[in-house]
Amino acid sequence: MNRPLRGPYRVVLCDVGETLVHYKRSFSATISAEAARLGAHVALSDVRRIADEEYDRAIRDPVARGSSADAGRSRAFWQDMYVAMGRRLGVSDPALLAQRLFDEFTTVESYDAIDGAREALMRIRAAGLKLVAASNWEPWLLDLLDHLELRECFDALAVSGLIGVEKPDAAFFERTLEIAGATRDETVHIGDSFYADVQGAWGAGLDAIWINWHNRPAKACPTVTTIGEAADAVIAASENGAA
Repeated sequence: MNRPLRGPYRVVLCDVGETLVHYKRSFSATISAEAARLGAHVALSDVRRIADEEYDRAIRDPVARGSSADAGRSRAFWQDMYVAMGRRLGVSDPALLAQRLFDEFTTVESYDAIDGAREALMRIRAAGLKLVAASNWEPWLLDLLDHLELRECFDALAVSGLIGVEKPDAAFFERTLEIAGATRDETVHIGDSFYADVQGAWGAGLDAIWINWHNRPAKACPTVTTIGEAADAVIAASENGAA
């Protein structure tokens, strides 16, 4: 299925993680350094492979579905995954590794805005479009947006940990439309996950733009490589009625 941008739009939903905000350092390098502190000296390439495999396994577990919509379940999801990584890496105390990684990856100072993110958001707002953050994240996302001075860019926020449902569930987008005071036809969603953002939006009847900045295999959907390009596409579709 492919849904080209139709426009014109009045409302833009925008994912946050890896769309507007990213971890300042390398996830793999951080995991490697913490593992080394616990006696496991593993090649960075192997750390990256093990981390990717454990993440893919974890998110495919049906039990994990919807975990970001509940802070307790989210914490358990991440810590269980980090423990599994620690066991495969051979650390002396997998539970301690999990706690250290969880603390690091949930600290606002560990993140930064992606280059051009704030400027892109302000251009969308300047074009007269309503902008809503639509993210799978725990409630501390609000603190992160405040820390990065991005919260003021949004007219409204839809965060899975606050509304109790997560992407790609159609109910997430339905609740977000309620928060935005918008209809499907006048709304477009931007995000970096083809599964959660694009297919999730399509499943709820919305148009979507995929930010493929990791250079993943191409998909049949409106695609850009930066948040700035996504802003250009949304504004053009809203001005011209199609893109």
